Amino acid sequence: MNSGGRSTYTSFFIQNELINTFGHLIQSQIVRNVRKTIFYSVLADETADISQIEQFSLCLRYAEDKSYKIREDFLTFIPVYEVTGAGLANTVLETLSILGLDLKKMRGQGYDGAATMRGQFRRVQASIKEKLPLALYTHCSSNSLNLCLSDASNIPSIRNCMGVIKEVCRFFHMSAKRTETLKSMISDCCPEQKKKKLISLCVQSHDSVFLFKDILESILLSLLKIEEESSDSALKAHALNLSQAIANVTSVLDLLSKQMINANDNFKTLYAQVKEITAKLDIKEEIPRVCRLHTVRNNGPYSTEEEYYRRAVYVPYYLDDFCNSLKERFESHKETVASLQHILPEFCTKTDFYSLEAAFNFYEVDLSHKEVVQSEFMLWKEKWSQEKSESLPKTAISSLEKCDKTFFPNIYILSKQLAVLTVSVATMERSFSSLRRLKTYLRNTTSEIRLNGLALLSMNRDIKIRDEEVLDKFPSVPRNLVFVL
Repeated sequence: MNSGGRSTYTSFFIQNELINTFGHLIQSQIVRNVRKTIFYSVLADETADISQIEQFSLCLRYAEDKSYKIREDFLTFIPVYEVTGAGLANTVLETLSILGLDLKKMRGQGYDGAATMRGQFRRVQASIKEKLPLALYTHCSSNSLNLCLSDASNIPSIRNCMGVIKEVCRFFHMSAKRTETLKSMISDCCPEQKKKKLISLCVQSHDSVFLFKDILESILLSLLKIEEESSDSALKAHALNLSQAIANVTSVLDLLSKQMINANDNFKTLYAQVKEITAKLDIKEEIPRVCRLHTVRNNGPYSTEEEYYRRAVYVPYYLDDFCNSLKERFESHKETVASLQHILPEFCTKTDFYSLEAAFNFYEVDLSHKEVVQSEFMLWKEKWSQEKSESLPKTAISSLEKCDKTFFPNIYILSKQLAVLTVSVATMERSFSSLRRLKTYLRNTTSEIRLNGLALLSMNRDIKIRDEEVLDKFPSVPRNLVFVL
C-alpha cells in the first residue's frame, strides 16, 4: 500500500464500505445459490424501525441441490413509503428483478395474515399471483392458528375475553416493577409453575391463554396489590412442512367434529373447571342481561347458567367460528398441496396418478407431457413398493435425496415444488429482531446501506466469505490513493 503512514483506513466511510462489501458478497452468494436451484419462494413482511421508517423485509426459501437442505435466507431490508398491497407487490418484484432472480421460477409466497398481505383483491399476494399464477400463496400456519383462536371470533364474550387478556399482558409488560410483583405472586401461589411472565397474546395465543388460566389467581392478587400501592395507576386491566400442517388442521377439525357430538358432556367437564376457579377467587357467576332487541348477542332460551353459556358461547364458537376459520385460512390451498404430497413415497405407494392430477394441472407448464409424467409416476411408485413402510421417505426433502433427477426429472421437479412452499414466517420475525438490535435509539440515523450490510452479516453467519474476496472487491472502488497489495 503506497498511501503513507497517515492513511489508517479507519474512518466511518471505510467502515461503511467494508460492511457494504461483506453484505454485497453474502447477498450475491445467496442469489447464486437460488439460481442453481429450480424454484424458490418469497417470504416478506414489513415493520416500522426505531425511526418510524417502514422496513420491508425480504427473504427467500429454497432447497439446495447438493446438500438437500431447506434454506430460508434473509436478503434485504427495503424502506417503503407506499404500504398498499399493489405498492408492496411491486417492491417485491422489482427488488428480485434487480438482484437478477428469475421471477418465473417463483413458486410460493409466504406472509402473515394481515389484510394488506393476504387479501384477495389488490393485495400483495393477489397482485403477484395475477402476474405469476404459479406463485402459490400460503398463510403462515402459526399466525393463522392464532387468528383462528382470537380475532376470528364473532362471539362478543370471547372477543371481550381476548381483549382483557391482551390488556392485562400489556399492563404488566409495560413496567418492570409490575412484572416483579407478578413473579413474586406466582412463586407464592403456584410454586410449581416454571413460567414467571405472561406471554403476549399476539405471539402465541394458545400458550398465552393456557398460562393466563393457570396463574389467574396470581394475576388477580398482583392487580389488587398494585392498586393498593398506587391508586393513581391507570389500571386498564380488569381484575413442518406445509402438507403436515394441513394434515394437522384436518385432524383438529375431525377431533372438533367428534367433540361436538358429545357437546353436552364435554361442556359439563369444562364448566366444572370454571366453577372451581370462580369459587376459589370468589367471583359471582352472572348472565348478561337478555333483551328482545339484541342483534349481536345470543338470546336463546335457557333454564340454568350452564345451559346459557353452552348455547351462547361454547357451541357457536366451536361450530361457527373456530372450525369455519380453520377451513378458510388453511384449506384455501388444500387441494393443490394435498394432491402434490402424493409424490412422497409414503403416499404414492397407496394411490395412483389420479390423486396427482390436480398438482399436474396446476404445474403443467413446468412438466413434460401428461403421459410421460404418468409413466414416470408409475416407475416411482414401483421403486418404493418393495420397501418397508417405516423406511419410506416422508418429507419432500428426504424424497429429493433419493430421487435421481436424470431418471425421474418430473418427480424431482414436483418434489422441489413441495419443498419450497412456505409454512411459517419465523424467518421474518427473526429479521425484525435483528433490526431492533441494529437500529436502536443511539443508532437511529444508521444508513440503509450500513443496516443491510450488518443485517446480512448477522443473519447469514453460516455463509462464509473469504478475506481475499473482500480485498479483491474493496480496491475496485475509485480512490484518491491507490490501494496496492
